[in-house]
Amino acid sequence: RDNRIVFRYRHVREPDGPDDDRRRLAVAFYRLELAGGSRQAGSPRADAERGTLFLPYGSQLAYVVRLEPQTELRVKRLAFRGSSGHLDVWLETDTAEPRRMARLEKGGQGGAVGLPVDEPTPGRLVLRALAEGTAEREAGVLLEEPELWSGDPVQQAAAWRAPEPDGPRRPHIVLYLVDTLRSDRLGVYGYERPLTPRLDEFAREAVVFERAVGQSSWTRASIASIFTGLWPHTHGAIGRRDRLSEEAVTLAEALAAGGYHTVAFATNPNIDERFGFSQGFEEYYHVRRGTDSPRVTARVLQWLDQWEDDGRPLFLFVHTVDPHDPYTPPPEFMERFAPESKEYLEERAAQRRRDRWSTTEENLWHMNRLYDAEVAFNDASFGVFLDELRERALYDDSILAFVSDHGEEFQEHGNFTHGKNLFAETLDFPFVIRFPGQREGRRVATPVQHTDLMPTLLDYLGLPIPDAVEGRSLAAVADPRFEEPAGSGARIFSHLELDGSLILSVVDGDWKMIEWHARRGPHRALFNLREDPGETVNLADRYPIRTAVMARMLTERLEGGGARLRREEAELDEELERSLKALGYLQ
Repeated sequence: RDNRIVFRYRHVREPDGPDDDRRRLAVAFYRLELAGGSRQAGSPRADAERGTLFLPYGSQLAYVVRLEPQTELRVKRLAFRGSSGHLDVWLETDTAEPRRMARLEKGGQGGAVGLPVDEPTPGRLVLRALAEGTAEREAGVLLEEPELWSGDPVQQAAAWRAPEPDGPRRPHIVLYLVDTLRSDRLGVYGYERPLTPRLDEFAREAVVFERAVGQSSWTRASIASIFTGLWPHTHGAIGRRDRLSEEAVTLAEALAAGGYHTVAFATNPNIDERFGFSQGFEEYYHVRRGTDSPRVTARVLQWLDQWEDDGRPLFLFVHTVDPHDPYTPPPEFMERFAPESKEYLEERAAQRRRDRWSTTEENLWHMNRLYDAEVAFNDASFGVFLDELRERALYDDSILAFVSDHGEEFQEHGNFTHGKNLFAETLDFPFVIRFPGQREGRRVATPVQHTDLMPTLLDYLGLPIPDAVEGRSLAAVADPRFEEPAGSGARIFSHLELDGSLILSVVDGDWKMIEWHARRGPHRALFNLREDPGETVNLADRYPIRTAVMARMLTERLEGGGARLRREEAELDEELERSLKALGYLQ
């Protein structure tokens, strides 16, 4: 029968007024362990080498697991030692009462116990070994080779094969990255203000990934994931002075090995050569002055006009930074999208950086308008860039990818700018890619991430994907026969380890959990993204099993995954430090 433990606390009155410091009593349990059970029960024991699990009578084991449709608990053989008894298999979920799925008794030869669910579901699986009477010492149930098994819930798309090059060389690749660009400020992602007509036009003949979630919420960690296909905890370029290890195999290196001429134009000092981001680029230009997107575009076009085509395909990386703080749109875009904010901007420019951020409604309104104007400014430059690619016959037969590294927060969850949390406003990014000759647009709802870009490009080109890559190829979407897989898609893990804090998050289908690490234990928030895309209602207490399963995912991701690269620290000169301080990355 059930045992119950009850905690009772003395009532504490609500405060009577603003000066009354009395508060409702709050109690937090970070861990509660109950030892004991049957006096005859010992501790369950697992033998990894033999693949066995032994439960003494009177004991139980509980596992939080993610169940797929048609999941089964499979056991090669059951052995009952000593007294007669049985093994009960129970299943509990957040939305259903505990159910006994099977009672396995002496004489059974093993087999399978079905754990039916209609869709991927977090569950608590409990194994209870019970004796009919008083059990003697070392009596219990031995399970040989127990395992949870499920069929593949994802329907495979049409078999993918990299297309044979139509001409003497593979297609050119242009990767256009806009720094600090929120996906929800773009027309193609549903924004009502007409900020991005050129991107929206481009997207109509491209693949739009509707749910793209980044690996981190600041530039260095995110772009390192784009360049390597590795999770931030793996590549190690996660701190203010960290550089990308030379052990990393970058996208540029992989393409150079495949015969590409690799060229980059970067603007944010966080991906300066001294931070290791020039690896694999034959030419790496850091635009340190005049970083607005028209000037960056002019530099790129000047290079293209002087480019001596030696027959190799081109990989061109273009990085613009207009939407990044400070938000100072040029007059034309100020007049169109933030005319009321001109005086505000002049006043704000005279303030010290740390005094600029206030939480008044007026301040937030102006900042959002100025940010919108910067987004529109960058979109116009992107359109000019596409026009120039067409003029140079580099548009139609190239792979063109449009992404950002992270978004920007305007007090949705208590902060400004980015690199402070892992909520949607700083993680969700635009991911639009057009393949050679594509004329018909396609929208894909399956969740994707930064680490998927590198394997997608290499797979499409038929080039080898480095073994260490942690993303997955999305190249099948280039096939006209593509059908979006059923199921929730891959889990997406994000990571922020900056200024002494560690924050992790995981997206699993329609659910997202964020975990803040602190000395007294982790704090977790669980969100249903379908019902609450703004991540405002924490459901962790309502769905404890799902929360525990997703916490386990994060633990396994943090402790497992690929081999971690060596963390290295860059040597900064005065100019680089000054550039980083100007953008708020160093104090």
